[in-house]
Amino acid sequence: MLRSAGVQLLVAVSLLHGCALQPMSPDGSRACEEGQVEVGWSAERFYQARETTVGMALRAVLKPNSSVLQVVPLPRPAREYFPQSEVAELRVEEEGYRALAAFVAESFTRTPAREPIRLSPSLYGNGWFYRAEGSFHAFNTCNTWIARAMENVGPQCDDAR
Repeated sequence: MLRSAGVQLLVAVSLLHGCALQPMSPDGSRACEEGQVEVGWSAERFYQARETTVGMALRAVLKPNSSVLQVVPLPRPAREYFPQSEVAELRVEEEGYRALAAFVAESFTRTPAREPIRLSPSLYGNGWFYRAEGSFHAFNTCNTWIARAMENVGPQCDDAR
């Protein structure tokens, strides 16, 4: 296992959703020093719904759906903000972090001027939903997106905690 300062990444997983928590600007374009940012990817209609139904959930997985990213700056440590989720911590080399940041940045659908397409306020916190690349369905879920994101990270600097 490699040992160095690296960049701290967190991955939160609950019963229904997984997301990456990282030091990144809300549009995925650069690292930020202000703290962790939650970035989650999911089915557009289902993810933005204030109230969900079984029918919405079934439509989200049984047929391809457009996708969104929810990006939320966290005002306090992730384990406090997501107490019901399992939060795994790992440190990665700078190169792996840059590859992860590039993956997230490429997940945003962008205007011809390369700006992310902002859709609506996030369901909580001071964040936003953005139009995303890819189609959400049973074989391409938020956890699949997290797995693809983590493939970009490369070697860890130390053991996950």
